[in-house]
Amino acid sequence: MNYVERCLYDYLDNVVKLYIMQIEMSCLMSVQGQSYNVHSGNGTSNPVFEFTSKLMSLERKINQIEKRIKAVRRLRSELIGSDVRIQQMLSILRLRYFDHMQHNKVMRVMAVSRNTYWRRHSELLQKARKYFDEVTVKITS
Repeated sequence: MNYVERCLYDYLDNVVKLYIMQIEMSCLMSVQGQSYNVHSGNGTSNPVFEFTSKLMSLERKINQIEKRIKAVRRLRSELIGSDVRIQQMLSILRLRYFDHMQHNKVMRVMAVSRNTYWRRHSELLQKARKYFDEVTVKITS
């Protein structure tokens, strides 16, 4: 499974992860979350640095997940219409990647031939790729 497919497959999990991370961020930013435990001992612990590092790491993860979620949402918004091809791609997105069905089962549920399924699947991934190319460029920049 390539990067684009993995992001599509993980979309619903990422929505939940984002929600949990946002709650964690909110807790960290609260007054209670900013209390620092000062360790006694050899003095090598720096609680402010540790807190800041944790905060920055969480922000980075939130930004990455938000970009992946946004890419899928943009793809979904492109797949609106009554055109049969668009509806088939939307069905593949929902059944294969959101409901985690196997390819053969998706073909049966959609009642399409193997060739039609793979053509629509390829078209879907091609459309998705442009949104995820934008995400990977922004993440690596």
